[in-house]
Amino acid sequence: MTMELQNASTFPNKELSDLTTEVHPKGWRSAWTVGKFMKNNDPLVIPYIDQILEAIPHRNESHQRELLKIITKLELNDDQIGIAFNIAVSLWENLGKAPAVRYYSFKLLVKIGEKFPELKPEIKALANDQYIDSLTRGVKHSIIKITQTL
Repeated sequence: MTMELQNASTFPNKELSDLTTEVHPKGWRSAWTVGKFMKNNDPLVIPYIDQILEAIPHRNESHQRELLKIITKLELNDDQIGIAFNIAVSLWENLGKAPAVRYYSFKLLVKIGEKFPELKPEIKALANDQYIDSLTRGVKHSIIKITQTL
């Protein structure tokens, strides 16, 4: 599989075309593969940013987690950042979501906060006890550490 991913013509045609599919586990596997092997701001993935953002709210939690990992590795334009911010806040505030989905949502929020420092107080406020008490011990600890960097 690694050899296949090194071939730029195979990578986007196979894995990227299935990246946001609803078919489980095909979509999740493609998202995992792309996220695992892509470079930061990978030019092969950039054309799929809007498609990924549109898919995140509508996929299962495992797929959401992998798509969030991908989005976190990409440089988004201002419109995409606004969409990503809203998605990440929505997922973070959903206490019923898996801790890993909420963790990667928060990481995305922090990344957005780095580009827009005026959002840092709002992001920090989202890390209050109401939202972190339902997390696993390890994820809770990680969120607290991340929040201290804001």
